[in-house]
Amino acid sequence: MTVAQISPPAHIHGPPQSGESNAGVAGGGGYVRSWKGAPSLRLCYPSGMAKKKRKTPFATDAEAIQRYDLMDIATREFAGQLDELESALGMYVLGHHVGWKVLHLIHSKRTIKKYEEILGISVTETFEPEGPDADRARVFKFMKDLSNYWKAVSGEEKLPMDREARRSIE
Repeated sequence: MTVAQISPPAHIHGPPQSGESNAGVAGGGGYVRSWKGAPSLRLCYPSGMAKKKRKTPFATDAEAIQRYDLMDIATREFAGQLDELESALGMYVLGHHVGWKVLHLIHSKRTIKKYEEILGISVTETFEPEGPDADRARVFKFMKDLSNYWKAVSGEEKLPMDREARRSIE
């Protein structure tokens, strides 16, 4: 299916018209905008939200559809604890921003394997080693100084920060 074949609801082509509401739509105050004249799945910032310059580019329409389909299939096929599904989906979204090296430093090997099984992916095959916004992760700064990355992942080499600090992003 191509983007041209998708018939999105009227409210995602622009802001609500007079008398219409977009409460509960894509972040509450936001809407999906047309991009270069074609329908797009790209979300705008909700009104009043500060726009920060980030390095991770927006997904193309095809990438957005592919990513949504993967998450939708994983959700439909999942049986188990909802918090595990939610966390796996979050890891998938974050992985596109920070890459698999950061994911391996903030999650245990066991957790990564569990999330890979839920999503039906391999983290190292799906994501770049270092994503465009990897440098926003506090653990990334220490990762560059490691003598052996995989020793840190396995726990043989200790990072000079606690678990909470490792999981922080700026």
